Amino acid sequence: MCVEHNQKVEAFESIRFTKAMDKLSKNDCSIVEDNIENIIVTPLVGEQTKGDFSHVRVHKFNVNKRQASLNYTYVDQSHKIYLLSLVFCLNKSS
Repeated sequence: MCVEHNQKVEAFESIRFTKAMDKLSKNDCSIVEDNIENIIVTPLVGEQTKGDFSHVRVHKFNVNKRQASLNYTYVDQSHKIYLLSLVFCLNKSS
């Protein structure tokens, strides 16, 4: 589902998300911001979680060979996206 161009989607950041972004380099930050733009254009791009947190969506992407998970909610009626958290998977060397 794409959002119609005449409807503006607002994005809000949680404190947890803001702190995670502050720790990133400028290059990594720009990659995350590009993915946020992708979410704004196509809010349902992330995979919907199950159970009690079924309102949360998870968008996975790579940032410099690390997998990142951006967790967010999208409120269709008010066209708002709430960016909840940004998590990086640890690389395990064998």
